[in-house]
Amino acid sequence: MKKRNGFVSNSSSTSYIIAIKDLDDVDGVLCECCGMPNINILELVEMFEHQSCDNEVCSTDPIYIAKSLDNWYMDEQKRESIKKEIAKFAKRERWMVAQIDVARSNELLKSVVRAQANAEKIVIINQDDE
Repeated sequence: MKKRNGFVSNSSSTSYIIAIKDLDDVDGVLCECCGMPNINILELVEMFEHQSCDNEVCSTDPIYIAKSLDNWYMDEQKRESIKKEIAKFAKRERWMVAQIDVARSNELLKSVVRAQANAEKIVIINQDDE
């Protein structure tokens, strides 16, 4: 896993700040909707990292992620709202916060992020396409 200074997303990737539910319970559990094995979204992003450096797990440290938001170009009110959401999920038992980048060309990985959000396995706290 890489850590970097800030969340400057270039034109070829989408940055997500996500909250992940029950990451430890993924192995061997089948999805209630489709019967497929549940996915560890962070491992999946790392698997795709070899295809493009635009796919990466940037951080799983909620304090680092929240502080790094100060480097993002956004409205102060939105920044504070995102920081509150990060803090809320960081305090919840069995939840973790992560910041991931997904290559814009990687439709499969983006669809998995959306599917995980729809299945309430993750919550997309923020999505930055700029």
